[in-house]
Amino acid sequence: MKIHNRYLVVAAAGTLLAALAGCSHDPDRGNYSSANPPGSSTQVVDDVTITNNVEAALTNAPGVNSGQVNVQTSDGVVTLSGDVNSSAAASSAVSAAQGVNGVSSVKNDLNVSPTPPQK
Repeated sequence: MKIHNRYLVVAAAGTLLAALAGCSHDPDRGNYSSANPPGSSTQVVDDVTITNNVEAALTNAPGVNSGQVNVQTSDGVVTLSGDVNSSAAASSAVSAAQGVNGVSSVKNDLNVSPTPPQK
């Protein structure tokens, strides 16, 4: 009976070691572009995530009504379209988008149309 338990313990230990070896960290794998090593700030970020993050950044951009700005992303290139009230608001939107991780460039298709004064 003691010999049987030893084999069971050895088999369990071997299985555990094999499982742990399969979980080892390989720094050459992951979501990084081939031109940038792991740990660099230019990790590959998918377009949906970039769009969501730009939309969130626009909510904090001075002078920008984020509900009037459309965001589209393709291969890291963000296109901003819609209406803003001033060129300063357009610049603010572009700056906010440029500050988002994964954005390679920003295309500004914003239409500047000042709102008429309130009566």
